[in-house]
Amino acid sequence: MSRTVRAPIDLVWKVWTQPEYIAEWWGPDHHTTTIHHMDFREGGEWKLTLHNHANGQDYPNRSVFKEIIPFKKIVFEHFNPHFIATVEFEALGQETRIEWSSLFDTKEMLETVINVFNARKGQAQNFDRLERYLKQAETMKNNLLFDFSVNRENNTIIVKREFDAGLELVWKAWTTSGLLDQWWGPEPWRAETKTMIFEEGGFWLYAMVGPEGEKHWSKMEYISIVEEKSFSGKDGFCDENGTMNPEFPQNLWESLFTATGGQVLVTVTLTFDHLADLEQTIAMGFREGFTMGLNQLDKLLLNLKQ
Repeated sequence: MSRTVRAPIDLVWKVWTQPEYIAEWWGPDHHTTTIHHMDFREGGEWKLTLHNHANGQDYPNRSVFKEIIPFKKIVFEHFNPHFIATVEFEALGQETRIEWSSLFDTKEMLETVINVFNARKGQAQNFDRLERYLKQAETMKNNLLFDFSVNRENNTIIVKREFDAGLELVWKAWTTSGLLDQWWGPEPWRAETKTMIFEEGGFWLYAMVGPEGEKHWSKMEYISIVEEKSFSGKDGFCDENGTMNPEFPQNLWESLFTATGGQVLVTVTLTFDHLADLEQTIAMGFREGFTMGLNQLDKLLLNLKQ
């Protein structure tokens, strides 16, 4: 299957190779995707789960990258069902041609995927979602700065992210429960605030609500707030009453907001007491989940500006 999309090769390659962007469009209609792990190199693993919201089923996927030629080709081995997928990219000025082919072990397996899983329709919908996302990426200026770094010597994670909106709006999106609930956390999970007192000495108590209605509670206790400039707090998992859970790491969360023209740079620094706590947070998928939330904030800001 092939498709020519109206986007330059550098943008197309970016949304095919970075998990925070793949999660925004991967899969057929009525699906969302959670990227659990993506080591984009030859021999690296790629693990994700497709969530079918039409029937409530989850479909775990695992692949291994076999060949990567930057801006030209990606070959990966997919398991369950087993096949080798080859995706080739050709730059055509401000457009890009994408060619996808899959090699199955047997003819019977190919026919099963086509007839039972309706692969042709699903792949076409996947390309449709990619095209829509590429248009949206242009609108949202997805070339805005994003940097995720880990400093194990200082037990810190530093995330820098630019947003194409004014300081007042971005600040509200980070400090108002009604807006936080609309973007915080990775799909198909959503945030649900129980209590938020945004002041020094106050706290934000909220649940991450899963697709089956399950809830995992967290609490941010605010330490310092400088209006439209910064806030800090102690963050961690808790129960529904706000009692912290000692089995999970807590961290100091510091957020700095810097206006740059019509955009805002948000720098988030997480500081942990122990390196093991930092490693546990990374292993729990913090990068992937937080990045998905930031991408959802992009969409929310775009809608709020209209």
